[in-house]
Amino acid sequence: MTGIIPVVVLALVCVSFAFIFNANMQFETLTKDKMNAELRSTKLKITDVMHASEYTTEAIATAIGKNVKDGDDLKEYQDAINKYVHDSEYIVAIGLFMDPEKWHADLTNFYWTETSSSVDFVDVSSMNITEKDWFQTVKSTGTHYYTETYVDSTMGILMTSYVAPIFNQNDEFIGVVNTDIDMSAVQSIVDNVSIGKTGHAKLITKDGLFVSGVDSDKVLQANISKDKEYGLKDVSKKLLDANEFSGTAKGEKKTYNVYTSKFDSYDWILTILIDQSEVREAISEITIMSVVIGVIAIVVIILVIWLIARGITKQLGMVQNRSKAMAEGDFSMDALKVKGKDEIASVTSALNEMLEANRSEMTEISKNSSVVSDNCDTLRNAVNELEESFEQINKAIYGISNAMIDNSATTEELTASVVEVKDVVVDLAGKATESEDMSKEIMDRATQINKDSSKNFEVAMKLTEEYEQKLAESIDNSKVVGDIEIMADAINEIADQINLLSLNASIEAARAGEAGRGFAVVAGEIGNLAAQTSQTVANIQSTIVKVHDAVDQLVGNSSSLIKFLNDNVAPDYKSFVEMSVQYQNDAENIKDISVYVNNIAENLRSSMEDVNTAIQNIADASQTAATDSSVIMDQVDAVTSHVENVGQISSEQQDVAKVLDDVVSRYKLNRDEF
Repeated sequence: MTGIIPVVVLALVCVSFAFIFNANMQFETLTKDKMNAELRSTKLKITDVMHASEYTTEAIATAIGKNVKDGDDLKEYQDAINKYVHDSEYIVAIGLFMDPEKWHADLTNFYWTETSSSVDFVDVSSMNITEKDWFQTVKSTGTHYYTETYVDSTMGILMTSYVAPIFNQNDEFIGVVNTDIDMSAVQSIVDNVSIGKTGHAKLITKDGLFVSGVDSDKVLQANISKDKEYGLKDVSKKLLDANEFSGTAKGEKKTYNVYTSKFDSYDWILTILIDQSEVREAISEITIMSVVIGVIAIVVIILVIWLIARGITKQLGMVQNRSKAMAEGDFSMDALKVKGKDEIASVTSALNEMLEANRSEMTEISKNSSVVSDNCDTLRNAVNELEESFEQINKAIYGISNAMIDNSATTEELTASVVEVKDVVVDLAGKATESEDMSKEIMDRATQINKDSSKNFEVAMKLTEEYEQKLAESIDNSKVVGDIEIMADAINEIADQINLLSLNASIEAARAGEAGRGFAVVAGEIGNLAAQTSQTVANIQSTIVKVHDAVDQLVGNSSSLIKFLNDNVAPDYKSFVEMSVQYQNDAENIKDISVYVNNIAENLRSSMEDVNTAIQNIADASQTAATDSSVIMDQVDAVTSHVENVGQISSEQQDVAKVLDDVVSRYKLNRDEF
């Protein structure tokens, strides 16, 4: 047992070193987490300060953009902006700078700045705003912009400017709102960071210039790339390039742990430095404490191991002696005393249980050996009876197997009949489906015929009405012929009068002699014209008579045609429409009957499938029963063989029982009957 002590000591030493190493790693991790938490907390405080000014600037830009128009007087916002500047803890000045391309007014660039007693208005319209980088940047990007941190030459304080764009109602850029923010609140937040005894914070620009955490004369003047006091020059490149950085910097007098984090929206890097000796002081205390505890633990463990080994050795000697006695067949000894609940006590208890169990088993074996012999006789008689029963079972199963084979043949014939019926039903269902499809086609044709007949009937009736109307109009128009006849009679009378006048003129011309010769010629021509007119009128009157006859004949024929349409064609069309409706109804009835027959056929087919399935199940069951009967017969033969073997085994068991009696008699059980 003493050989285990060096192993335990070595293990404790290894565990102690592992604990110390893990403690150092955990402490460094906790330190880094604490520093990162402090960085996040400080950044959040600074962000809150900056957001207050950002919200004010954005609110002013939005209000002006939504309400002003080109050329408006922006001084009307003076009271509101004065209040913002005066009430804000961080805002030093707010300026409005309008784009000269979009804003046309005398007053374009101006700001309100806080003095010791009031807020003053300053006009800087003469400033060429387009030359300012911050103005051009906001105009081109359309978003807000932070200037670099700077010291105001007029007020002598550290500031940064937040510039927000102004968009008019048409979403056009028209200018910016420029807010100057006092950095003293940010410097105060950074300067008040204190961690432990030596931990402090510094704010650095992304160019490496100190903003806070240093003397005022070094603000925006000293660069970390030249810093020797804290050793930041050695890590300046990594510090400025990384979003987050942790490492060590060796200063002139001390070595510092450095933790940094960049701002997303601002031109700054927050840095925390803590003396490395302060961090390692706690680690050294943990190491020393771990070593002391480890030494004490080793001494205590060695003492405990020695005491335990001594007790185990004594108890194991007693167990060894008792085991030897049991191996020699002596079960008459008393049980060992069990102390405690350790492994040795468990072994001792198990040995006592084994002693008692073996003693009980040997006693039970001796007692039951005669019972085994009697049971073997009973078992032999039972085996004989089983052999006779199995013979009868074998005959019965053989009869069942033959019956099942006959049943299987019958079910096959029935299955064939069911299949034939099923085929007929399927054919019937197919015919019903075809009838249903044909009825659908008939119905579609009947519907189309009904539609076409109705349409043609309507067209015929419409044409009849149009022809009647046109016939009436033609009859009315034929009355013009009568008017023409009247005018022809009038012209004829006029021609007669002209002819009479011509005759009179000729007579007068003859009376006049040579002087009336020319007039006589004219009178003659007028007479000829009157004669021609009379002849033309006669022709017109003859034509009018013919027109009268034609019109009368046309009216008669048209009336007969219209009467034929009304009396014959229209009723035929109507009967045809009614017939197509009846045709459609008949097709619908045929369809319903086909669907009904199809449903009946489908139900019959489903029922026949169920019957076929049931018959097949019966056939399968019969086949399975026949097969199982054969298997059972084989199993009965096998069981019969096993029963015969059992009879033989029972004889052998009688011999074994005698041997057991001889063996038990050799053990010392401390019992009166032995």
